[in-house]
Amino acid sequence: MTEKTLPAEGSFGKYLHYSGDFVYTVALAIQRADPHNRERLRRAFPQMVAAFEHHCWDEPPPGFQPRYNAAADQEVALCA
Repeated sequence: MTEKTLPAEGSFGKYLHYSGDFVYTVALAIQRADPHNRERLRRAFPQMVAAFEHHCWDEPPPGFQPRYNAAADQEVALCA
């Protein structure tokens, strides 16, 4: 019997598989965005864009906490 590995907390795979419609739609937008619009999305959702660009959808991106931290994202957005 093969055991199924679940995506790690903070990974893009986790966002895609275990989220509501809004987060799923943002994830799709990140995947399809041109470079200019991806940068705009990065200002609002830096951890999600970093997770997408990490090239491994099963682990969190470097420099981010494994669990999504909306307060930290808001601080990043205010500084941008």
